[in-house]
Amino acid sequence: MSLDTLIELKQGKVQGFLHEETNTWAWKGVPYAEKAVGELRFKAPVAVKKHEGILDCTQDAVWNIQCTPRKTIIGEEGILTLDIYRPATDEKMLPVLVYIHGGNNQTHGSSTWKGHKFCQKTNTMLVSISYRLGPFGFNNLPALQKDAEPVEASGNFALLDTLQALKWMKENLEAFGGDPNNLTVSGISSGGRDSLAMLTSPLFKDMFQKVISFSGGLTITRPEKGQKRLAAAYAHLVVEDGIKESIEEAKAWLLSDAPEVKNYLLNIDAKRLVPLMSAAQIRMSVYPHLYSDGVVLPKEGFACTNYNNVPVLLITAEGEFSLFCSRDKYFHDNLDKFEEQGEFYREFIFAKKYGSLMYQDFNGQGAAAKLYPNYKGDIFVNVCRFGHDENSVSKYYADRNDAFHGIIMEFVTGEQMSAFPPEIIVPVPGTFDTKGADDLKDKYMQSLADFMRTGKPSLPGSQEEWPAWTPENRAESVFDADREKAILSVRRDTFSFEKLFADIDADTSISEASKQKIIKEVFNGRWFSAPFDEHYGNEDCWEKLY
Repeated sequence: MSLDTLIELKQGKVQGFLHEETNTWAWKGVPYAEKAVGELRFKAPVAVKKHEGILDCTQDAVWNIQCTPRKTIIGEEGILTLDIYRPATDEKMLPVLVYIHGGNNQTHGSSTWKGHKFCQKTNTMLVSISYRLGPFGFNNLPALQKDAEPVEASGNFALLDTLQALKWMKENLEAFGGDPNNLTVSGISSGGRDSLAMLTSPLFKDMFQKVISFSGGLTITRPEKGQKRLAAAYAHLVVEDGIKESIEEAKAWLLSDAPEVKNYLLNIDAKRLVPLMSAAQIRMSVYPHLYSDGVVLPKEGFACTNYNNVPVLLITAEGEFSLFCSRDKYFHDNLDKFEEQGEFYREFIFAKKYGSLMYQDFNGQGAAAKLYPNYKGDIFVNVCRFGHDENSVSKYYADRNDAFHGIIMEFVTGEQMSAFPPEIIVPVPGTFDTKGADDLKDKYMQSLADFMRTGKPSLPGSQEEWPAWTPENRAESVFDADREKAILSVRRDTFSFEKLFADIDADTSISEASKQKIIKEVFNGRWFSAPFDEHYGNEDCWEKLY
């Protein structure tokens, strides 16, 4: 039987569409679970019921409810759907890239990656997942744990959503021509973190065959830390609603397992909850999640000894931190000074340089080193960079922003992404419309497709071999381009925090007062900055924010 855009599943028929420009098919907003609203708000996802007739899956699904960086509330609560892309051919058993979108587990949605070009170029399938965000994706307050099944009591609802999506794929992807036994789980930023956390989870055993983390890193939170900070964030609502008179009383009430607390959490307007931790900006101390509950995620986190040992590809960018410099309150509030090339400009360059070194290590080499002692699968590390000479693939981006957090997706999707903030980093149409950028896109996609098929990423067009990572070789591939062609190579990483500290202390490009401000107020409390904060004696920034 030949494939087409009308697919019959156990849950009913779903109608997709042909994307003529790329000759690919797509099905958008396909439910993999019932909508998580009402009594299902803080429950494990429930398998989707059968629908009558034909479900129209030709339009982007609505995103889950969220607060945007501009403090606008968008979306709907409890959206558990996925988007499916593949070439418009009769070929079956295609390898599948499962994509978990980024946005700090608080924002964005499945349609941030439209997979037409990737599937056309790689002859693979892409499935992008929507999952519960913010306080609906991660909530482990005691009242929700009482009398709950251990899996639900974990509070890791976003991970349970992804698990249900993978179960759905195992049962249904063959109908779309995909291979349910060749799933590569991937994600950008928080989606990359979620993907790597799944390596530690017994619930995800045999649910996927490979992992690609784009700028993810290893992050897990103690459950009690999450509870305390959720209670602190919600406390003013409790006072506002007249339930308790003081913030301290409200915190204590929220940390109890009283039935009244659960009832309150189930019925409070979602629009009041989603803005509460929206200022996290890559500070795990503000929005702690991925709870090491001992059921969904092991209590010892990434120090566990029993991994889901599949090939892992850790991808990072050389200028990761510049995006967060532009969003940091100190820099964002003074953007009018940026073009003056004075002290403020030099402060930005200082913060971008050293913050990016830490963040790049956190996503790549540092993650590999932490996994390696107990991990039995191959680990590969890749760096996306931009040269800084006149022939750079984009000298404007290289000089001002470098290869910032998220820019990798420009190359692995083949499309200009829409989620970058128009602040210091301004996506300029045509910036990467060069032969070199096109070549880099093709080679990135081919390398990922080779990894999906074989478990080993390739260096297309290069004579070098890309070795798996070990503490002895600290190997990482480097994907770069000039205006004419991609430039792929392998190097040995030499980063160390000891060298970083020495370089920072010796740096005279900014005043000592400026340096201390950035050390204490810009770098502190970041997900990648624990060794840095310990060295410089930084206190937890969270108490200042709440």
